[in-house]
Amino acid sequence: MLFALLLAAQFAADVLPVGQYEGSCIYPQAVVDRAEGTELLTCQRAEIARDSIAFGLAGWNVETRFSGTFDGDRLTVESVTLSNGRTLPVRGLCQVYYSGDEVSTIACTAINDFEGSVAANFVRAG
Repeated sequence: MLFALLLAAQFAADVLPVGQYEGSCIYPQAVVDRAEGTELLTCQRAEIARDSIAFGLAGWNVETRFSGTFDGDRLTVESVTLSNGRTLPVRGLCQVYYSGDEVSTIACTAINDFEGSVAANFVRAG
């Protein structure tokens, strides 16, 4: 029984679309209008890793990383590392969306009770 659970867990982890994606962080005007106190990230790339999703510019010279635990295509966010290298404990969630079998959108939000909130809405190019 334990072997079957380990095998199932390994298979589920392999389904996660680990990799780098090109696109843009895009926000509907309604979101921008209500985003007071929220940093809306600017990005041209997203990277999905086993325990995080990072957003950055084309040269990765600026990066913000949402870290936590994946359950399927949903990341429960426990910390955010800001572009200045500072890591904050947060409560948050990232969701990976698909068009067919391909990653199409990645949406993340996280809040720190003392620092405010940060959000990313990445739309893959192509």
